[in-house]
Amino acid sequence: YEHSGIAAAAKAAGAEMLPGNDGAFYREVTIPNAKLLKQAKVHREILDNDVFINVPVLKCHGGTKLTMAMKNLMGIVLDRQFWHRSGLDQCIAEFCLYPRRPDLNILDAYRILRQNGPQGRAPEDGEIMKYQLLGKDIVAIDAAGAKLFGKDPINDIAHVKMAGELGIGQSDVSKVRMKRITLPA
Repeated sequence: YEHSGIAAAAKAAGAEMLPGNDGAFYREVTIPNAKLLKQAKVHREILDNDVFINVPVLKCHGGTKLTMAMKNLMGIVLDRQFWHRSGLDQCIAEFCLYPRRPDLNILDAYRILRQNGPQGRAPEDGEIMKYQLLGKDIVAIDAAGAKLFGKDPINDIAHVKMAGELGIGQSDVSKVRMKRITLPA
């Protein structure tokens, strides 16, 4: 956060920066009905807040093909390596069984990362799209994000398909009511 300038901007706006790698800030929760990810240590600020807004950037990712709203939730969990070792897509989907889901997901697709994700290495790795996808249904947001990226959400992105099958949200974008809003330049 220091390198990106986020820490300075957050502090200037009056925000408090908290560590994401200190176990003292996490509490263990049970994931209901999960078969693989039965428990996870979740950052206390997510568990104790009134409103939870998830703001991922749409980008390619070597392990899951895309990072979107569901995968972004890995950032609130202490032991992300368990997910990588045990079945990344299934852990991403099953974590969304936990009842404390985002109240709003804002998938930032203004400038997406097309290659060399998740960090990107050069300006040509990105593409300006000028979109934002907003919604409460985390699965529908990811399904729409996959389509925007040119992927089939059910056949190409395993955790979107799994989450839909678990009943977490709608993975079939043809069944989602969407409204397109265009802002004047």
